[in-house]
Amino acid sequence: MAKAVVHTADAPAAIGPYCQAVRYGGMVYASGCIGLHPQTMQLADGLEAQTDQALRNLKAVLTAAGSGLEWVVKATVFVADMGDFARCNAVFTKYFGNHKPARSCVAAKALPKNCLFELNAVATLKTTFAILDTPAAPAAIGPYCQGTVAGNTLYSAGCIGLDPKTMTLVPGLEAQTEQALRNLKAVLGAGGCAMADVVRATVFLNDMADFAKVNALYDAHFDGHKPARVCLAAQTLPKNALFEIEVIAARPFGGARRVVATPKAPAAIGPYSQGVVYGDLVYASGNIGMDLKCNLVEGLEAQTDLALRNLREVLEAAGVGMRDVLTVTVYLQDMADYAAVNDIFARHFAEGKPARTAIAAKGLPKGALFEIDAVAQLPRGSKL
Repeated sequence: MAKAVVHTADAPAAIGPYCQAVRYGGMVYASGCIGLHPQTMQLADGLEAQTDQALRNLKAVLTAAGSGLEWVVKATVFVADMGDFARCNAVFTKYFGNHKPARSCVAAKALPKNCLFELNAVATLKTTFAILDTPAAPAAIGPYCQGTVAGNTLYSAGCIGLDPKTMTLVPGLEAQTEQALRNLKAVLGAGGCAMADVVRATVFLNDMADFAKVNALYDAHFDGHKPARVCLAAQTLPKNALFEIEVIAARPFGGARRVVATPKAPAAIGPYSQGVVYGDLVYASGNIGMDLKCNLVEGLEAQTDLALRNLREVLEAAGVGMRDVLTVTVYLQDMADYAAVNDIFARHFAEGKPARTAIAAKGLPKGALFEIDAVAQLPRGSKL
């Protein structure tokens, strides 16, 4: 099956070299939606109005794709200020009603057009999915669930170091990381998965200086299994947590998996792999502008270009190309670099625009200025 680009005049046109959404394999991958009015391309005024408009835009995109908000299995919310968490949740509930998808929420350093709220989503094409709920993990602290299972793929909500019984954060980085990973393990278990079934993880830190400490704890919990991974420092995490993790996992009976490894891209700088192939999807780890000796090149343009070339090498090692990418997330060190990055991004994705979300992070690995992860389709006839 071929991917299909989704476009509707009922949602804002893309403000960069990406599309509103991509439909593939019974799923919809929606780009980051912000509170732009489709007709004027101007931001709505104020937090509630922007959140409302962003959700209206997402609804329009999903409807155009043949899905809807009630079919969302995973959403990622980025806010400009974590102090807005409760107010955003109220508007989120207005749109999602009784449906509670898996969800992560972090505060970004900055968002496109200096907006206050952004969200992306993965949804089914009106096929049913399971909602996960286990007392072994903390109850959700907002209008979302602990995880969902669509087909043979599990999507977890963001897990932080909350004690499931007291619903309070445990003290300290190491303890929070340990507890968050135990919470994740419980959610995975409720969905018939284990840590070894994780194909991609996203790790949000409060401080990028904690990278090495977190890696040691992370590696112990994954027991040598190295899924694809992206890691960044958010401006703030829920409840002022120091660590948050979300994952995508493949149920054990869902098909073969393989790790992607190529000497043409930099080796991983932590306990993760360059990419993982599961079923007909390729999950590529976060790529930064490192050379093959794992040294950052100098300057924004050079780092962006090299990061995208590294991504291309990983994808090609998996048997796909840039044209096969369904969705990406771009992490910048400075949102003022958005236009410059777009020019380079467009050259690398000249064969087709993926769905995309972009944020500015407080910190990226090795002090990088640009990072990108990706999910791509494996063309029919390709073999694991």
